[in-house]
Amino acid sequence: MFPQKITLWLYPLGLFANLFFGTAFCVQWFLIKKRGCSFVPKIFWHLSCSGAVLMICHGFIQSQYPIALLHSFNLIIYFRNLNIASSTPLPISKIVSLLVVSATAITLSFAIGTHYLPHMTWMASPNILHLNLPEANFLWQLIGCIGLTIFSLRFFIQWFYLEYKNQSSLPTPFWKASLVGGSICLIYFLRTGDIVNVLCYGCGLFPSLANLRIASREAIQKPFSCSCFISAGEHSGDTLGGNLLKEIHAKYPDIHCFGVGGPQMRAQNFCTLFSMEKFQISGFWEVLLALPKLWYRRRILYKTILKRNPQAVICIDFPDFHFLLIKKLRSLGYKGKIVHYVCPSIWAWRPSRKTTLEKYLDLLLLILPFEQKLFKDSPLRTVYIGHPLSETIKLFCPKQNWKERLHLPTDKPFVAAFPGSRHSDILRNLTIQVQAFQASDFASTHHLLVSSANPAYDHLILEILQQNRCLHSNIVPSQFRYELMRECDCALAKCGTIVLETALNLTPTIVTCQLRPLDTFLAKYIFNIILPAYSLPNIILGRTIFPEFIGGKKDFRYEDVAAALNILKTSQAQEKQKNACKDVYQAINESASTIKECLPFIFEASY
Repeated sequence: MFPQKITLWLYPLGLFANLFFGTAFCVQWFLIKKRGCSFVPKIFWHLSCSGAVLMICHGFIQSQYPIALLHSFNLIIYFRNLNIASSTPLPISKIVSLLVVSATAITLSFAIGTHYLPHMTWMASPNILHLNLPEANFLWQLIGCIGLTIFSLRFFIQWFYLEYKNQSSLPTPFWKASLVGGSICLIYFLRTGDIVNVLCYGCGLFPSLANLRIASREAIQKPFSCSCFISAGEHSGDTLGGNLLKEIHAKYPDIHCFGVGGPQMRAQNFCTLFSMEKFQISGFWEVLLALPKLWYRRRILYKTILKRNPQAVICIDFPDFHFLLIKKLRSLGYKGKIVHYVCPSIWAWRPSRKTTLEKYLDLLLLILPFEQKLFKDSPLRTVYIGHPLSETIKLFCPKQNWKERLHLPTDKPFVAAFPGSRHSDILRNLTIQVQAFQASDFASTHHLLVSSANPAYDHLILEILQQNRCLHSNIVPSQFRYELMRECDCALAKCGTIVLETALNLTPTIVTCQLRPLDTFLAKYIFNIILPAYSLPNIILGRTIFPEFIGGKKDFRYEDVAAALNILKTSQAQEKQKNACKDVYQAINESASTIKECLPFIFEASY
């Protein structure tokens, strides 16, 4: 494509590309040694993307069509590995379309170039060292193409594991394809005297051999004899899991922890089989539609647990999914400790689950004080450890100048809205909360600030605010939610863990939870979930401290919520709720053990 002199000057571009690839594999290798499990960090894919872009350019400059084509495919797969972990992953169909478009564009470019440019060929053989080598014939070029194809197929193998086996790692077949394809490529580029590719594929054999050696060693040894599987399927469980992992690593630093977790668990040296975000569903209908995916993921999890045989399996909340997993493990002969962290709400509905807990568990960790009475005469070992949020909030230090950092208005006090973390929660609850605020006496004297639990849904929050003409409202990121709770005059919060957080931060609160018609019907008439209270502060104290508006569209109106808000306009009503919140804090911490005290029973055989 380029004149020969320019081609030679630009030849070292391929060396820079391989520097990126080498750095990526060095980082990955370092983390394998550090974490003790197959792990591929984001920086691996960023470095690989940079290297692929340079190698595509190198392929065009040196007139090497297979190099440009296969590295363009790899570039899209690198991008997919980054995209699939984001909040808005693309469907597989679009990734396939990108591969087709990329192949078409590069093929057409070479077809046009070879037709109009005298210096361009489909597969040149750069001889930068001017060795006395004859031109590679068709057979050698075919061998080179076969080697490059096998070598590049390794990332298609990795892509398969990513999409269908949910393993964001570099599996053993990846390294086998890398070794076979790299060896063939090395022979070809030695024949043609292409020093860049000799270095690239020659050095690439070392990580392949090293990783295959580790894999063969693990196949004959008992894998992960000192390990623990931990699973959390929701935001609240991720918070509990993050605190649990801190305690485990502090007391037992050699224990390898793997499983299902969110951002807080992933930040604690945790090897993720599935991200928590893949399990985030709510409502009976959504759960029903997601059953095939949940069944498939459960199958992958129990097979992995049985293969690795960890010392303990710790399931955090998310009871319906975890109970199925626990039952399957016991039926297939798993002998390790099984712990469930957070008692399912057997006090609210389906009390028969208590029998399941007693049959399959070795330990149940309770986080609510009244749950101790439920297991007073039970053979199951239970420990009340209190709710970790109380300690988290006790140690919390507010960030200075947080309002200025977020460019929030300071001319008026504000009311806070916590609509939930899921798309459906925000859609239903924020509308009610905004309408109630606008219909209340607070509308003329306060601003409305909306807490965003997931930035991917900020656009939805803005749409709802605009539709309801609440134009002087602002979005506050989740990391500032405690500052928001402590400085607002009162809050509107979707029923859930967030209500306990507002109580522990002494925030006067109105609880809302608007359900779909199907969910309302099932809750009332099928599962008979009718309780005197639904939010944790009210349940813990056994009396109503936060007004609750829970049910379908016909069960309450935004005017009802506005009326409850107006009561909180007075300082006396606010002070009454704050005093009750202090009682909640005291009840949670009374006679509570610590998670640290439970760890010897879980991990020490002689305990």
